Amino acid sequence: SDARIVSCDILSNAGLGIDYASSRSSVISSILWNNDTNLLLRATPSDTSLRTNAIEGCIALADTAVSDSSLADSLIVRLDSENDSPAGPRFILPGARGVEGWSSDNDWQLQEGSICINAGERPIDAKSDGDLNRSLRQRQGRVDIGCYESNFTTGISSASVSQLTLAP
Repeated sequence: SDARIVSCDILSNAGLGIDYASSRSSVISSILWNNDTNLLLRATPSDTSLRTNAIEGCIALADTAVSDSSLADSLIVRLDSENDSPAGPRFILPGARGVEGWSSDNDWQLQEGSICINAGERPIDAKSDGDLNRSLRQRQGRVDIGCYESNFTTGISSASVSQLTLAP
């Protein structure tokens, strides 16, 4: 059967993140990080849609004869296992792997400078325009990978009033 996972955080599971066995299924703009195994792909890549995801480690392929390199066109952001490294997801306060790592203080929103910011896509047929906090998803033409949208400005430096010129 068809399945869709869109703009999700699948994190810190003591076990498998996703067992991707169904055909005509999609994982889009989601983060898979700090799981024992992030993604086990049982279906053939031609039957799946893996687009703009951030994944730590490799994709395990079972029951197929394809290699990880066959997914090169899937726009996969490779994450480091260290949260605060330059290639890490840079969550505000992630939890440790497993149930014992969960705390009400965990904060899975992205810090400024995360490689997941403005790196995702919003499917045309998305069911919602907001994230888990009901913040607007699409700004600057891209969305953040994962279930939260950051509120950081990008690419515009501030100008002082003395540098401002108005003309008709």
